[in-house]
Amino acid sequence: MSEFQNRAVELLVAGPGAAVAMDTVERRTRFLENALELYRAMGGTLDEAGGLAKAIYSRPATDVVAEIGDVMIALAGISQINDVDMMQAAYNTLDAEWKNLELSSDGSGDDKLYSRTGASLSG
Repeated sequence: MSEFQNRAVELLVAGPGAAVAMDTVERRTRFLENALELYRAMGGTLDEAGGLAKAIYSRPATDVVAEIGDVMIALAGISQINDVDMMQAAYNTLDAEWKNLELSSDGSGDDKLYSRTGASLSG
């Protein structure tokens, strides 16, 4: 795994622990939340997002590895058109989250490692 991925996973585990950090439902929900936040930040609407979700769910499911690759390519394109170094943005967020976690341990930070909205897709 990459150095960034290892550091990010270490951060996730340092929060409430490996059981929560490595939970498939938690990770996919958090990913969707982040993807929708980015989509919205770029001007995407709720109606458009709903239409995309319906289109995606009308097709057969695909391979996780291939989809991760597709996400990375899409993110590179988004980063380019917004003049953002995607890896620098990732490292900046990673560093900020570590600092936030350290502050949280003394009660002065907030926990952003997990869902910012408290959203759950299970009910």
